[in-house]
Amino acid sequence: MLAIQQLSDSEKYKYRYDLLRKLGMDELEINRTIFKQLFFYFVLPILLPMLISIPIILSVGKVFLVGVTIEEIFKNIGIVVGMLILVYGIYFIATDVQFNRNINGD
Repeated sequence: MLAIQQLSDSEKYKYRYDLLRKLGMDELEINRTIFKQLFFYFVLPILLPMLISIPIILSVGKVFLVGVTIEEIFKNIGIVVGMLILVYGIYFIATDVQFNRNINGD
């Protein structure tokens, strides 16, 4: 949903970035601005749930300490979070590339 919304809004942003080009902003600065815009748009929806879920996972994990060690719990949390960040990162990069193509007309 995040990528679809950003890519559909890219036509609206194209005019704004064209105006920034006319005001003297170079391509590198425009690409950095696009990256920052998309980065905050992608990071904020995932940051809050991750911060909320950590104490919940730790409190629920105490129930299972009889059969599972705390190291195994943290290892599984790390694996799941790592996979989530990997998939989310690939999705973010693909959106950034397509957004830049829409803005720059490539």
